[in-house]
Amino acid sequence: MAQRIPRLSATRNHFMFRRISVAILSFSVLLAAAGCAESPTAANNDTLNLAWNAQPPTLDPMMTTSVVTRDIMRNVFEGLITINSQNEIQPMLASDFSANETFTEFTFTIRDGVLFHDGTSMTIEDVLASMNRWMTTTSNGKQYFGGAVLTTPDDSTLVITTPAPLFTGLDLLADTSQIAAIQPKSIIDAASVTGVEDYIGTGPYEFIKWQTDAWVHLQKFDDYENVGFAADGLAGDKNAPINEIYFRFVADPSTRLAGLQTGEYDGANAIPFDSAEALASDPSIDSYVNDNGFNAAIFNKQQGLFADPAMRHAVYAGLNLLDIQTAAFSNEDFFSMNGALMTEEQTPWYSDESLDEYNPNDQEAAKEMLDAAGYAGEEVRILTSREYDDHYNGAVVLQEQLTDLGVNATLNVVDWATVLQNRTDPAAYEIFITGFSPVAVPNSLVFLSATWPGWTDDAGISAALGAINASTSTADAEKAAADLQKAYFDYLPIIKYGNKKTITAVRADVTGYDFQTGDIFWNATR
Repeated sequence: MAQRIPRLSATRNHFMFRRISVAILSFSVLLAAAGCAESPTAANNDTLNLAWNAQPPTLDPMMTTSVVTRDIMRNVFEGLITINSQNEIQPMLASDFSANETFTEFTFTIRDGVLFHDGTSMTIEDVLASMNRWMTTTSNGKQYFGGAVLTTPDDSTLVITTPAPLFTGLDLLADTSQIAAIQPKSIIDAASVTGVEDYIGTGPYEFIKWQTDAWVHLQKFDDYENVGFAADGLAGDKNAPINEIYFRFVADPSTRLAGLQTGEYDGANAIPFDSAEALASDPSIDSYVNDNGFNAAIFNKQQGLFADPAMRHAVYAGLNLLDIQTAAFSNEDFFSMNGALMTEEQTPWYSDESLDEYNPNDQEAAKEMLDAAGYAGEEVRILTSREYDDHYNGAVVLQEQLTDLGVNATLNVVDWATVLQNRTDPAAYEIFITGFSPVAVPNSLVFLSATWPGWTDDAGISAALGAINASTSTADAEKAAADLQKAYFDYLPIIKYGNKKTITAVRADVTGYDFQTGDIFWNATR
């Protein structure tokens, strides 16, 4: 649950942060004259104007792992199950769910009386079509549910039978990175290779319009059917007290901040870290900070220089990750140095296995390793974007450090949507920069997948992921998680810099806002 940071006296030299469940609340402008009538920015009780730092590549959550798409469209789309603030699995469009003792059979009873935004009732045929699409389209679906059989014993029951035990099966189905969104079968049937053409879900807000490069407009769905228990993280009732939400795309952080301070926007995400103290002293604004996963440099392992693991280990050996983190987040109020795949709070998944290999920071050893690996001056293109300041600022220092090692490193700075497009082309880069939100289970870490950009393909990682899913006890899971982390450091698919935080700020009259793996607006009001 998001907690407000206490305001401080302007005479304080620093400010203290509580741990809170962050909100990536965002809001901005870019009003074209043609869109002004439909796109109000004046504050009123019926509209939230949210300034967002990046644009979505698509609004179909099954076609991307972009957090922009995730955070906007989970107001529109829902899955059978979800997670609460403690990462416990809760019902959403399913009224009941279960797994058998061997974790090979997952059964869901769908709720009665749920309407889609087009006014039609959700049926078992819609659920079956949606889940089939999720399993054949998304990274988690293809990797872990390949070969699964879906059956419908009656008009209200879906059974998913997997060919092998899947200990994390329910967690994967509740994962928020690519929601297993239930949509009308007619929409699924009409989908092309680029995604669905109509965004019709069951959520508290319905999609109205996407004005490219400007905003996405959502409107309260008057016939939304609540689950009937208190809101808790991503679970529970979604009351939608605000009628309209505009997600406005404003890449420049100073513009987002200025709009928030003048009241043009009701909130802003990705607040510059050097503005934190000033905002904490502003009585008209509430600021929030929280752990927000980690940033990383993703190696292109399909072709080119870093298809060779010796090259990956060589450059990693020479990096000073503390300097990269400091450049990205200003000071240690906003980051921590830890190379583990999961956080210490995430039992049984956290492990300290192989952490002695994290952040070696040995430039002489790195130069020797580069020579031994046969580096001959090949260009290392680093793909990044200014739309995420922390990504860009860290990338600048990464390039400088690689150059100091004798590596011919260059920055390719583009808009975020282009990063998401170009990272799928193995001929377009050697490294790209991105961030990863917290996940409930290590199997949801997309950079461990052979089908996700960067293309991890390692027998040790695959075996450890398989062992996690074959677990039958906490002890089994702990051992498998440790094995996974050892395999990760042996293979080195990415350079994890360390853990990070983020700052979100909202106008003080906005209440009911919350956060869990992204911002939650469906109970926000003023």
